[in-house]
Amino acid sequence: MKDNKCKTFKFRAECAADAQAIRSLLLPWSVDWKESRENMEHEGSIYQMPDVEVEFSIVDGGPTLNEIQWLIDGIDDCHVASETVEEIESYTGERVSRRAFAAPAKQPSEGLMKKAQATAILRQRVLKNELQRAQHLHMTFEAIRISGNTKSAGLEGPNPGWIAVVEHKPTGLSSVRRVTARGFGKNMKKMEHVRVDARMTTIDS
Repeated sequence: MKDNKCKTFKFRAECAADAQAIRSLLLPWSVDWKESRENMEHEGSIYQMPDVEVEFSIVDGGPTLNEIQWLIDGIDDCHVASETVEEIESYTGERVSRRAFAAPAKQPSEGLMKKAQATAILRQRVLKNELQRAQHLHMTFEAIRISGNTKSAGLEGPNPGWIAVVEHKPTGLSSVRRVTARGFGKNMKKMEHVRVDARMTTIDS
């Protein structure tokens, strides 16, 4: 939930993947992230347009509009977003062409740059885990297709787990971790330990 000190912005991206890349970069400062897409009709069928409009707010002390432009310029092929991003009151969706990192874009302060770099590292971890999940899904479906048995599907490799957001207590900020369900063997059951739900997790830091 945003407060009165937040500033709200809007931009247009060429696709959902671009919007998510920008969201990951602005993660330390953004709240109330909302994405919308228009529909189109083609040969009697309705399809979603690839373009995405994004409305989001930046907390007090976060990057300014010009700094947001500069940060988005750093993401390959996100020029449509960097050329359309505006404070919501001034947003038109029209592109204002310019060269990457050129005015009115402004390089953020050292502190903001360090946070942006940290989020880039974080995104690498998330994408690596998502690749592992996609590979695991392919392996699972392939096992089912070949054997026709859903009970043993996916057991040929380790479960990659899922992504969870956890609080970093020293700073009050959030962090993303890969999570797997705790497993309890027969010995644990014999010792009368209660089996926890899969959402009670072990965090891989």
